[in-house]
Amino acid sequence: MSKKMNYFIIIPIFGTIIILFTLYVQALKRKVRIKTLAKLWFAIGFFGGFAIFISILLLKIISLIISIESFVETYGMLFAFILGGYLMNIFTIKMINRYYDKLVIQEQ
Repeated sequence: MSKKMNYFIIIPIFGTIIILFTLYVQALKRKVRIKTLAKLWFAIGFFGGFAIFISILLLKIISLIISIESFVETYGMLFAFILGGYLMNIFTIKMINRYYDKLVIQEQ
């Protein structure tokens, strides 16, 4: 993958959306295999939802152990989405870099 696309990992959740949208546009131009992209799209989406769910549960467990209910009520969802978004971005970069050879159509 282009090293410039790796910089999108800085933006939680939206970095993954930008990368997947860019790959979708490349698939429409026949530069990327659509079947492989669809598999990655669903895997990344599933893991993203799972990461946000786990970060919410982790925040609930921490709030039960330490009394930080005011923090959880005020910033809990924001914290969960940022943490889950960064986990999703890391997973996205790892999966695309791992399957990049299968994803890109080599020009001859």
